Amino acid sequence: MNYIAKTFQGLEEILAKELTDLGAQNVQAGNRVVFFEGDQKVLYRSNLECYTALRILQPIREFSATTEEQLYEGIGEVRWSDHFREDQTFAIDSVCYSDYFQHSRYVTQKSKDAIVDQFREDFGIRPDVDVKNPWVRVHVHIQGTQVSVSLETSGESLHRRGYRLKGRMAPINEVLAAGMVLLSNWDGNTPLVDLTCGSGTICIEAAKIAQGIPSLSKTRTFGFQRFTDFDADLWDEIRTAAHKPKSDCPSIIGCDIDPQTIDAAKRNARNAQLPNNVKFVKRRFQDFVPTEGPGVIICNPPYDERLQHQDIFELYKELGDCFKKNFQGWTAWVISSNIKALKRVGLKASRRIPLFNGPLECRLYKFEMYAGSRRTKHQEDKTIS
Repeated sequence: MNYIAKTFQGLEEILAKELTDLGAQNVQAGNRVVFFEGDQKVLYRSNLECYTALRILQPIREFSATTEEQLYEGIGEVRWSDHFREDQTFAIDSVCYSDYFQHSRYVTQKSKDAIVDQFREDFGIRPDVDVKNPWVRVHVHIQGTQVSVSLETSGESLHRRGYRLKGRMAPINEVLAAGMVLLSNWDGNTPLVDLTCGSGTICIEAAKIAQGIPSLSKTRTFGFQRFTDFDADLWDEIRTAAHKPKSDCPSIIGCDIDPQTIDAAKRNARNAQLPNNVKFVKRRFQDFVPTEGPGVIICNPPYDERLQHQDIFELYKELGDCFKKNFQGWTAWVISSNIKALKRVGLKASRRIPLFNGPLECRLYKFEMYAGSRRTKHQEDKTIS
């Protein structure tokens, strides 16, 4: 069976590796999507265990259309009673990149008409639409003249992990946070610190990855559980095997100056059922000195876009000063949409990875704080080699 996994721009290769590790075949990364093939086991595991997938779709029909009549006929050629009953609900999400279909609401309406007309003709009754909690969600994607119709296998978006009940201002998306951890190539054994932790999302996602905890809770309901071919026994087997975390976890610490934010981070960590070695402390990052290391820093400081800071350039300068003074031998990964502010860190970035945080185009910068001068480090490496 063919599937499409959606993700953020910049995380496609990370997601492709996750899917390959889960047993997916013919994995191909695209723009914000990864195409793959697999059986039911791969589908179930990818929804439960992939950290960087937003949604996973199952394509059921593709056709060409340039008119509303062709769209209606193409949608109507799907035997919809194979996917849900007339007494169940459905919803349609449409996305259009086409000169022939420029209004997604119109595409949604015509697609809905084709589905309900088919049910009314076959059974004398039509299913209702429920945009909030449908039994089946249908995706219609139009690119030029090509129409792709898919079923939603995930239910609600996979970034909704279920642990973040109360976030503070401008929380980072869970999928993006996990993607940053995976992009850092953190080994899951050395210490990890987030100096601007907010509600704790980066630390929580890092802890889940280090312990091998699935991205979603075993009590989460997925769209594929409502499919007519759902295999309950296989699903129980997968859930049982997946929720056996490792017994140990490295030191993971987040700090923030806002006491309410720290309280929210602690609540979120408890909701995620994380071990006690994931800690959150109320402290200025300028005053944070690690007791272990070296390790990895991953942080998402204010951009001065949604969160207003009195002097954003000074904040980034102080962040760089903290790196150089307190974290020699560590590696830091900092995401921001404010490129001018990132330059105030005062360190040369060894990598710059384009990412999006919501609508904001960002860069994930990698800074390496060598213990001693970089020239000395290179001389040592050359001597060893």
